Amino acid sequence: MSTLPTLDQIEGMPIAAVAALPAEALAQLVDDLVVLVEHSRRLQTVIAAALALRAGRPAPQVAGGHTAEAMRWLR
Repeated sequence: MSTLPTLDQIEGMPIAAVAALPAEALAQLVDDLVVLVEHSRRLQTVIAAALALRAGRPAPQVAGGHTAEAMRWLR
């Protein structure tokens, strides 16, 4: 059983070294990046909704129409 590198370990590696990683490591890297992107999108939506609510504007105006989802995350 091999130990797969973490995102922190991969971050400083040259592209050629990342490309040479085993397929399992690359698949895990892609999975980790997808999770990070999803969290980033959620965070952006929550921040936009919170700022809209703070300014007294309807959340859909700023949150891109994802009000129910953003309000669920704010709870």
